[in-house]
Amino acid sequence: MKILICDPIADKAIEHLQAADITVHSLTQMGAVSLEQMIGDYHGLIVGQETIIDAPLLAKAKMLRVIGITGKE
Repeated sequence: MKILICDPIADKAIEHLQAADITVHSLTQMGAVSLEQMIGDYHGLIVGQETIIDAPLLAKAKMLRVIGITGKE
């Protein structure tokens, strides 16, 4: 499974995902590549308050199975 992290999350959360044999990439490490260009390659997204997921974006997400939303208590 490949997960794309779109907004900052704790390093510990990334470690947990990697320990479960999940490939994790961060959008912030990809430079000029946009979410729209990459979303079709991922099974999951982790987003925070900065990333907007809309219908046109989801139409490009052919392999997407799950979206995780981060937040504070």
